[in-house]
Amino acid sequence: MSEEDKERLKSLLKERIDQLSREVEVLKMCLEILGEKTTTTQQKMSETALEMKVEKPVQKVKPTERKLLMSISEGGENIANIYVEEDKIVVVPGKNVKVDVNSRDFKDFFVKKVLFGLKKEKPSISYEVKDVNGTLKEVIIKNVTEERDIKRIEGAVKWTFSRFLSKP
Repeated sequence: MSEEDKERLKSLLKERIDQLSREVEVLKMCLEILGEKTTTTQQKMSETALEMKVEKPVQKVKPTERKLLMSISEGGENIANIYVEEDKIVVVPGKNVKVDVNSRDFKDFFVKKVLFGLKKEKPSISYEVKDVNGTLKEVIIKNVTEERDIKRIEGAVKWTFSRFLSKP
C-alpha cells in the first residue's frame, strides 16, 4: 500500500469517526430530552431541531469515489483489482477471470475460510458477494482497516482467482 493510499485511508477513517461522534452527540441530546418532563420535551425538541439546522448546514452527498488500491497479477495477466471506497474495499475480478461463486475454491476457501474467518476475528467486518448468473461481479468487504487483513485478502484473491483465469 503506497503512502498516498495510506493517507487516503486515514482521512476516510477520520471522517467516519467525526461522523459517528456527531451521531453520538445527537443521541445524547435525545436521551436528555427523554429524561425531562413531558411538557418541556416538545419545546426542547423544537429548540434542538432549530439548533441543528442553524449549526450544521446540510452537506451535499458526494458520490463515492473508487480508488485503485492494488492490481493482482498472475503470469503477467491481471486477475483482480482491489479498490478502496469510503469504509470498504471492493475486489473485482480481472477481465479474463470468471469466478464461479458456487465452486469449492471460492465458497469453501475464499468465503468460508478467509472472509468468514476475518468476520469471526473482528465482528465489525462484513462482506457481500455480488454475482451475475453464478459468475462473480465483485466482493465488498466493509470495515477492514489493518494492513495485515488487506494482505490476507490479497493473498486469498491471488490464490483463488488464479484458478479461474481463462486460458486463450
